[in-house]
Amino acid sequence: MIEFTGKPYSFSDYNCWDHAVAVRATMDIETPLFNPSSLRDAYRLIKDQQCKVEHGLTRVNEPQDCDIIIVHKMKNGKPEYHCGVYWRGYVSHCSLTFGEVRNQMYNDFIKDYEGATFWR
Repeated sequence: MIEFTGKPYSFSDYNCWDHAVAVRATMDIETPLFNPSSLRDAYRLIKDQQCKVEHGLTRVNEPQDCDIIIVHKMKNGKPEYHCGVYWRGYVSHCSLTFGEVRNQMYNDFIKDYEGATFWR
């Protein structure tokens, strides 16, 4: 994941799902690529993905390296979603706060969210 650290984040050019796809591709893991036109569409796509297995992702109870982690919370009465890739106790994800890809300890990554699901 180190090769992605510091890569600039931009919703339109490189968002959290793009990042998950790119990281998993380095491990030869195929992941569906979505092209949302807005942040709201991205949240909807990520939420919809949680309910679908036909895209090649399977929900698992415990993360392993290269699994996608989808987190969620309510913000101003609306659902907000984010995702990253689990790797050796860390999550590689696009940080809105820093405007770039960061590696964050798993427990720190999930602490601001109400729930997390893991996808392989």
